[in-house]
Amino acid sequence: MVAKTPIEPNTIYTREETAHLLGISLSTLKQLIRTGQLRVSQPVGLRRVFIRGNCILEMLDSSTRDSRRLDTQPTNGNGHSQVKTLRAKQIPSRARLASKKTARLAGGANR
Repeated sequence: MVAKTPIEPNTIYTREETAHLLGISLSTLKQLIRTGQLRVSQPVGLRRVFIRGNCILEMLDSSTRDSRRLDTQPTNGNGHSQVKTLRAKQIPSRARLASKKTARLAGGANR
């Protein structure tokens, strides 16, 4: 068994180091950053992103709190949660345009 490296709160990590520490891919880490689940610092004019260890620990702590909260949700008697899942009401415009273009190229009805 491989011992995991502890995350130090006052250490600054790169995206690659953070992805390795968390055992996720770099693209998954970028998605966490893009969606605001992981806070980062990016100095003006630089492409480099800095991630503090305490931000990683906060993200992990909030995700465990959220999962515990979901575990204690009331059920409707059938074992199903009473919490409703929200769904997107619209397809984002880029995706909608891409699907129309694909249909046009395939000779579809969206001409």
